[in-house]
Amino acid sequence: MAHTLLISNDDLINSLYPLNINLYVGFDVTLKKTWDEAKKLLDARPFIDLIAVTAENANSLVNYLKSENLDILVLVLGESKGSFDNNKVLVIKNKYNVQDILKIIAKLFNITAKTMSEKIVPNYYPIPLKFVQNLEKIPADMFIKVSNNPLDYNFNMLAQKGGSVDSVVGHCKNNQIEMLYILSVDRLKLVNELTSRLLVKLGSSASLPVSERLDLNEQGFELVSEHIGDAQLINEELLSLHKTCIDSSKEIVKKMPNMKELLDTLLNNKSGYVYTHSILISFVCNHIVKHVSWGGPSHAEKLAYIAFYHDLFLVPIFKKYPNIRDEEELLFNPNVTAEEKEIVLNHAKTIGELVAKFPKTPIGSDAILRQHHGIVSGIGFAVDFKDDIAPLAKVFIVAEAYVKEILKDPSYMADNKMDLTKFNKMVAIDKIVRKYTKFSYTKITETLDKVPL
Repeated sequence: MAHTLLISNDDLINSLYPLNINLYVGFDVTLKKTWDEAKKLLDARPFIDLIAVTAENANSLVNYLKSENLDILVLVLGESKGSFDNNKVLVIKNKYNVQDILKIIAKLFNITAKTMSEKIVPNYYPIPLKFVQNLEKIPADMFIKVSNNPLDYNFNMLAQKGGSVDSVVGHCKNNQIEMLYILSVDRLKLVNELTSRLLVKLGSSASLPVSERLDLNEQGFELVSEHIGDAQLINEELLSLHKTCIDSSKEIVKKMPNMKELLDTLLNNKSGYVYTHSILISFVCNHIVKHVSWGGPSHAEKLAYIAFYHDLFLVPIFKKYPNIRDEEELLFNPNVTAEEKEIVLNHAKTIGELVAKFPKTPIGSDAILRQHHGIVSGIGFAVDFKDDIAPLAKVFIVAEAYVKEILKDPSYMADNKMDLTKFNKMVAIDKIVRKYTKFSYTKITETLDKVPL
């Protein structure tokens, strides 16, 4: 195997280069952080095919090779003050563009694109930057995706296990990177670490500001949604995160005096659609059950549970199609794949069946989840809303319809604020009343006027 000597005291280069050169070009890499260390190695005359050196040590290296009559290819990383007349020295001005470096090495050593593409490349698992910010240290090697186009990309190592979280976050923010990657084999380790940190933060203080609690709670929500269908990752600790997030949602709903303040905070936090939708439904449900004759706090708690889970399987689909604001619209959009439409059609049934297997699931919650689109089986969407579903499912259906009326028009929201002057509450309620005409629904829809906006 060919061998590269890397001479660099740049932490980012030292993270990016060794693994990527080894992974994509097949060269072993030896790192020396100072010229003195590198010189001691070179004095021993090891077999080295290529030397990559940062600009500050380039002149010393090139002069040394000339004096010792050593014929080794040199890549200078960054602009050097000196000039080189040696055709064995190539200056790379953008020292952090690993993708270009790899192509140059491949060309210099006649490594074909076919050879590189046939290398076994590990699978990578995406992790949003906002999750990483909660970690104390990097639990596994982390990578960034570098691409010229969607079909031409590499994964470059950014930080090694045990590295500085602040350094990773700072680099990503400076370069507008929102998604990091880990090797798929490390995902269980990372999920467990993230779960532990979120549990500590969400449970550490009941006096957390609502904005911070909403943000942490959404991170928990998204972590759960990422792994809701992965039996390997549904362990006791992750189920504890489920419960903690649901309990946290209840606290948020109780503390918010009205819909506008809640939505303004969600908009300020740049919360995702499904999370925003779920929290608002929980808020509306909480107020509906205060005003129906048979309602009470236990019903509000069960509905908060339903609101948390009901659309978890749809999170990745709504992220993929950010301009769509309705499940039924997904079914008729030609860009949505047949497989995605199948998930949409069955999501109520799927989540109901899954939650039924969880320990300590509130009695009847699985049935309400199956029925939250008005169909007992949980497959599809009701057109004619009948009386054959649970009363709490009817509350949820009405609450969701009201929330959709609020969220459907972007003009209601501008500059991260909800503009109530553009939302006509009575028109929205009248539309809902005309859609749900059965008497059992009417007793619910007439409470919507009591929901504080």
